Amino acid sequence: MPYLSIQTNVGIEEEAQKRLLTEASKIVATTLNKPEKYVMVAWTPAPKMTFDSDPNGAAFLEVRSIGIPETSRQQLPGALAKCMSDHLG
Repeated sequence: MPYLSIQTNVGIEEEAQKRLLTEASKIVATTLNKPEKYVMVAWTPAPKMTFDSDPNGAAFLEVRSIGIPETSRQQLPGALAKCMSDHLG
């Protein structure tokens, strides 16, 4: 079962969270060639987080799955980064 954990200090409304989680789930399922019904995505607010010493707009994503193919490991980071950028700014 592929699992994506999203931690971020960017606050968005509930409906926007649902849209982000839905899109992220589709990306993981498609990229890993798994049925979406087996993909789990979690959203965790992280109010204290920095990236490049900037406390505004940070996110950390972690994907766990058994046997991720090399091609998926190359495609998944870019696809998820674009998804986060589109939804979180």
